[in-house]
Amino acid sequence: MLVQQIEQVLNSYAKAKNENFSGHPIATLLRKDIPSSVAELLKLDTKLFKPEGSPGKGNWTQTPWVAILDKTLTQTAMKGYYPVISFKKDLSGFYLSIGFGTSHLLDLYKANALEILKLQVNELRARLGKPPKGFNFGDIDLGEDLRKGTELFNHSAVLSKYFSVTKLPTDEEFREDLKCIMDVYSYLVFSEPLSTTEEIQSKNELIEETLTRRQHTRIERNQNLIKKVKEYHGYTCKACDFNFVQIYGDIGKDYIEAHHLTPISKLTKDCALLDPKTDFTVLCSNCHRMIHKLDNCGDIELLKEKIGVTKEVKRDD
Repeated sequence: MLVQQIEQVLNSYAKAKNENFSGHPIATLLRKDIPSSVAELLKLDTKLFKPEGSPGKGNWTQTPWVAILDKTLTQTAMKGYYPVISFKKDLSGFYLSIGFGTSHLLDLYKANALEILKLQVNELRARLGKPPKGFNFGDIDLGEDLRKGTELFNHSAVLSKYFSVTKLPTDEEFREDLKCIMDVYSYLVFSEPLSTTEEIQSKNELIEETLTRRQHTRIERNQNLIKKVKEYHGYTCKACDFNFVQIYGDIGKDYIEAHHLTPISKLTKDCALLDPKTDFTVLCSNCHRMIHKLDNCGDIELLKEKIGVTKEVKRDD
């Protein structure tokens, strides 16, 4: 089914571009049907992953695509890196790759975006050492005379595999390639360089413990999710009642840290609870650091008890 849908895009997109964009079945195929087939074929956990396709926004794009976004890292294909199916401009084939979103880089670095992009791509390639069998390092070729910014896509692939319209894989063959690219993606995400704190902490941890701790960190850095957490829980620490505005005035407005309550010991790299109301709380910076020193980082009541005991000791002094 998935490969058949991809073939339909390859065979029909050129004609579709000369027709009305709104509500077109090929646009629907890219936005809904192919992402759904990707999720089904890979049995993706949709709490974690969001397949997303684009035929363009308001008008046909030159190079349609379907990406698999990790919700704990990004909610948009404009930034970060992720597995992606990218169709060539001339529709002679498509690439399966791990690529970077380029819009965010263009916004941040302007004329230097290509230089920064190449540095990021090469860093990930260096961590892989070599591509898996059937995949290649190097630029991809989506076509010439691409619109401004789109040409960066040709340099955004960490690794890729090309499929010609004249020699498409079976669904089973393509599923194996998708699984391979997802495994590589997972490796890259969980081999991100450790911060100094994480590095010290990981010296006494097993590999799996380090991976789950990183998963916890990834969740707490998901800006779209964290915004929802703060909107629901507010900006006063749930452990010690500290409020940054009350102490720091205007510069403390809307500042608090979101904390994922699932204990690290129960967290796996394949499963994450992402309900901002029930799976998170908000803590001040100090309480956030201290709760991670508890055996159960979700035990807010125990943290409150320790804060209360400390206050009583100070009163006695």
